[in-house]
Amino acid sequence: MDISLPSVFRRLWPAAALSGLVAVALFVPAAWVEDLASPPEPLLHLLMFAALTGVWLHALPRWRRSVMVVGVFAAFATEALQAVAAMGRTASLDDLVANVLGVGLAWVLTRRWGGRAHAGDSSGEGGA
Repeated sequence: MDISLPSVFRRLWPAAALSGLVAVALFVPAAWVEDLASPPEPLLHLLMFAALTGVWLHALPRWRRSVMVVGVFAAFATEALQAVAAMGRTASLDDLVANVLGVGLAWVLTRRWGGRAHAGDSSGEGGA
C-alpha cells in the first residue's frame, strides 16, 4: 500500500482544522460569548466532540481505539483546563458528560455507517 504525503494530508487536514476550531471555541474567554444566543452548552459540547472524534476516526480508521482514548482524554482535559485557566470559563460536570457522550456517539455512528470500510480491521488498531 503506497501512502503518499498528499493523500495523508488530504485525510488529516480536515481533522486538524476542526481540532483548531474546537479548541478556539472551548477556550475563548467567556466574556466574548456570554451575550450570544445559543443552544444549551452541553448540547454544543456533545456536537463538537462528536464531530471532532468523527473526523479523526475517518482520518485514521486503523487507529480507532487510539482515537477514542485521545478523545476521552481531551474531554477530561478541556474541562480541567477550563477550571484552572484565567479566561472566565468554568468546568462543568454536565459539559464533561456531554464531551464523553459526543466521543461515544461518534464511535457508534462511524462504526454503524463506516463498518464496511473498516470490516477487515477487527482489532481497532492498525499496524505500521
